[in-house]
Amino acid sequence: MTTPWLTVTRGDAPLLVSIPHTGTELPGLDGQIVSPWLARRDTDWWIEKLYDFAAGLGATVVRTAISRTVIDVNRDPSGVSLYPGQATTGLCPTETFDGDPLYRDGLQPGEGASRGGGRHGSTLTTQRFVPSWNACAGATIGSCSTTVIRSGR
Repeated sequence: MTTPWLTVTRGDAPLLVSIPHTGTELPGLDGQIVSPWLARRDTDWWIEKLYDFAAGLGATVVRTAISRTVIDVNRDPSGVSLYPGQATTGLCPTETFDGDPLYRDGLQPGEGASRGGGRHGSTLTTQRFVPSWNACAGATIGSCSTTVIRSGR
């Protein structure tokens, strides 16, 4: 399965390798973000290269091309912190892990706000990307009798 933003390489082993944070594409954010470099700073650089061997072992590999600045696809849509007490970002981050703002003043996405010319508000972005990521991972997990899940970060 491949879409413009999601690549799934199906394997036959009971192993899922999830690589949710190596994407660098910033669809629809031109002019809204402080800088493309800053919007990509929290990328997990080269993780897809590190796990390049996994498909050869029969693992199913799930990877996104979009930046976690657009949406953190493996984050709980409710916004619950994955790491209480540690620096974290939201489902549709407005700042980096270091607390630097990602968006120009007045252009931050909000619940229902326009992101990318009305295509990606926080709610719309969540509805577009998270179900596909979760469905893909869930279908893979459901087809395995034994599953080991390894997140790229």
